[in-house]
Amino acid sequence: MLKNLNPVQTKHSGALTRVSVVSDVSTELGTRDLMRFFFQAYTDALNNGITGLFICDGKKLGQVLEGDVQSIQLCCNLVAKNRFHDNVSIYENQPVSVRQYDNWSMHIRDGFILTLMHPQCRHAVTEISTDSTEEVLGIMHSYAALVKGV
Repeated sequence: MLKNLNPVQTKHSGALTRVSVVSDVSTELGTRDLMRFFFQAYTDALNNGITGLFICDGKKLGQVLEGDVQSIQLCCNLVAKNRFHDNVSIYENQPVSVRQYDNWSMHIRDGFILTLMHPQCRHAVTEISTDSTEEVLGIMHSYAALVKGV
């Protein structure tokens, strides 16, 4: 289940925090379910003022979440309850003074299909090649395993 999923508590309400998470997609999803999953991630980020990165190839997932502590905690709780996440691991959890990401960005396979189904998220979606996605996710998962072992 989820380990170390407590965003950094700060003295100031609204202080920014960054959490980086990797997970496996718990089941092989069909295209329609995968698009629902992606759209839910988009709406959760948008509704909670989260900026960052979401990258998924349908099997592995990596996220960098930035926002106020309460919003990050809410988002992490949603991940914890989401049946599509498995083997969740946090490898970064720290307060930040400035956001690295100006908006919410999704780098996903079949991004074109998502934008056809949900045109409102077109500005957030970038379709990247399978090789690029696997490479980036491989690095994120390897780093998470390395940090976890320290």
